[in-house]
Amino acid sequence: MLKFESVAEVGQIIKAFDFRPMTDRPDSYLVGEVLEKGEIWAKPHYTSPRKVFMCEGYTIFVKDSVTGSVEHDIERVGRIMYVPFEMSGSSEFDNRVEVI
Repeated sequence: MLKFESVAEVGQIIKAFDFRPMTDRPDSYLVGEVLEKGEIWAKPHYTSPRKVFMCEGYTIFVKDSVTGSVEHDIERVGRIMYVPFEMSGSSEFDNRVEVI
């Protein structure tokens, strides 16, 4: 089982950090409702006409976004976005994903 795979179920609200919180920079995270769990595939695109497996994770509907940039937050709220169950290396940390 991947690190955050069992944290939430469909219908629950999660908070998922973009980066590890640090005292010298503002927090950056998404809050959203879990719509699906499991494999996430990139949609066909003009540069890649076939679907490509990206990762396993949560598909969420973003209800709130905190990044330190109002413009960036506005762009993310109301969109479908993805939160991997597990990241590699220094991108992964405890409490990266939690139910709120």
